[in-house]
Amino acid sequence: IVKTYKGGKVKALNGLSLKIAPGEAVGLVGPNGAGKTTLLGCLLGFLAVDKGSVTIDGFAPDDMRSRARVGYLPERLTFDRWMTGRDYMQYHHELSGGGESVRKRECEELLTRVELDPSSWAQPVKKYSRGMLQRLGFAQALVGKPDYLLMDEPTSGMDPQGVIIV
Repeated sequence: IVKTYKGGKVKALNGLSLKIAPGEAVGLVGPNGAGKTTLLGCLLGFLAVDKGSVTIDGFAPDDMRSRARVGYLPERLTFDRWMTGRDYMQYHHELSGGGESVRKRECEELLTRVELDPSSWAQPVKKYSRGMLQRLGFAQALVGKPDYLLMDEPTSGMDPQGVIIV
């Protein structure tokens, strides 16, 4: 694929070809401006490529069949800061089509999985530290048991235990 900016003057991705096998983990390492976040934007269907195509199991990244199979943790997290951590998770669980009868249990399992302290679940997100927000974002990316996780700077602001969890 090719992705450019500034009317084609800046090539963020130039002839990139990538195939990831089931069960494979891939990490992108490079300096700021190397195109890592741009690639994620193309894989998620947030950015259109200039040349080539992106598919996830044969579907365009903005196809609902792809979106239902991909969890995403962005570099810059945005939250409804008035919501509690539990409310945030339950909201996203509902958006993903998760059943109401399992919502509370599945959300609590995910919050536990990322080791977000249960005493914080009822607190407004605006009171969370950067590391707590990152854990909450990671838990949200796991809602619906996605087949693929796309994460941009997933351990940013996390303590060593949080890094191990990711």
